[in-house]
Amino acid sequence: MKVENRHEIRRPLSTSVQIYQGKKRLDIGRVLNISLNGMYIQPSRLGFVNNTPVEVEFLMYHYEHLVFYRLPAKVRHSASQGIGVMFEDIEMDQYRRLKSSIYGAGWRGFIDPSDPETH
Repeated sequence: MKVENRHEIRRPLSTSVQIYQGKKRLDIGRVLNISLNGMYIQPSRLGFVNNTPVEVEFLMYHYEHLVFYRLPAKVRHSASQGIGVMFEDIEMDQYRRLKSSIYGAGWRGFIDPSDPETH
C-alpha cells in the first residue's frame, strides 16, 4: 500500500486551469482538487515532466466573489490520469486569500464561468 505524504487537506474543486511557462501557455485543463500546497489537474494533453516550473491560472471563490489566481508551481507528479503541481513562493497576501478560499465557510467546489448559477 502506498502512503501519501500530505501536509494539507485537499478539497475537491472543478474549475478550468491554464498552465503557463513564462508567457507561453502550455495547456488548458481541469482542476480536480486543491490544497494550500498545490493542486491535481486533468490536462488536455500528457507529457509534463516532473520538476518543470509552471504557473497555474484559475478562478476560485473568496467568500462571494470570484478571484483570479496565477500562482507559481512545479510539476511534482505526472501520470496518465493527470498531473500534481506544488505551489512555490506564493506571496503572503495570496496565501492568506487562498487559505480563506479553500478552508473558509463559503467554500464552493464548482465554478463554471459560463453558468450564472455558479458565480
